[in-house]
Amino acid sequence: MNQSKLLDLLESDARLTSQDLADILNEDKDEVAKEIKKIRR
Repeated sequence: MNQSKLLDLLESDARLTSQDLADILNEDKDEVAKEIKKIRR
């Protein structure tokens, strides 16, 4: 997963859900959630 793309999306709209992000990034919702948890640490 492209972490910088994920961060860019969150920066532009922090209200996006994990499902929204997964759809945009063409990734699994659970993978997006895991990546967000890693970023928050």
